[in-house]
Amino acid sequence: MPAGSFTCEVRIRARPERLAALLGDLRTLAELHPLIERVDEAPPPRPGVRRFWITDRLHLGPFRPRIRYRADVLAVSDAGLHVEA
Repeated sequence: MPAGSFTCEVRIRARPERLAALLGDLRTLAELHPLIERVDEAPPPRPGVRRFWITDRLHLGPFRPRIRYRADVLAVSDAGLHVEA
């Protein structure tokens, strides 16, 4: 199965601590991402990690499948955000 990765850099005029607080809470993604339908927070797998279940609805021609996946916020700081999904 093919695999890949990508990097995206965006510059936003906001205080780093405000941006980290906003993006570190994945529940806000439903307001920011057009494919995300729902974000539910789950019990953390270990201290210091926040776990979320995210439901996307894809648009594939006449089909609209839902995909549900887990995303773990591993680190949030003024320097960056580390999420595994």
